[in-house]
This record gives sequence, C-alpha cells and structure tokens, in this order.
Amino acid sequence: MTRASLLWFLVLLGASACDAPAELTVDLRTDWKPGLDFETIVVELSTAPFDEDGAEPARSVVVEVDPLADFIFGQRIAELDDVPLGRS
Repeated sequence: MTRASLLWFLVLLGASACDAPAELTVDLRTDWKPGLDFETIVVELSTAPFDEDGAEPARSVVVEVDPLADFIFGQRIAELDDVPLGRS
C-alpha cells in the first residue's frame, strides 16, 4: 500500500467513525394508578446537568395520562430523535 493510499484510508476511516445523533426512548413501568396517583408525565432532555445554575431543558415532552392505561407492564412515553451524544 502506498503512502497516499494509506493516508486516504485513514481519512475515510476517521470520517466513518464520527458520532451520529442517537435515539432515546422512554418507557414507564409503575404500580402507581394513572388518574389517581399521577395525571401528567414530563420527560425533559438537557445538554447540561439540571442542578447547574441556569440549566434549561433542551427538549420537553408532556404526556397527559389516560386513566385507563395499564402501566404495570410498561407504556412507551416518549421517542426522541437526534439526541446529541454525551461526554464519556
């Protein structure tokens, strides 16, 4: 392999390793009774810890709960696309 070919191979390898946005799904499983113990579910996504001064949710999903819903076996609450990856 020539030096130029190796360089292009490394460039392409590096480009393919870029972090793509992730998807986040939130499922809730509880024995609390909807409509009695809770009526609304709020899912908040932030790019900073919520305990920092001035931290605001980047995205928020508010779900009004169906009082007849069964959360014992779990219910899908939210699906968020294009979620930036966190720091590792």
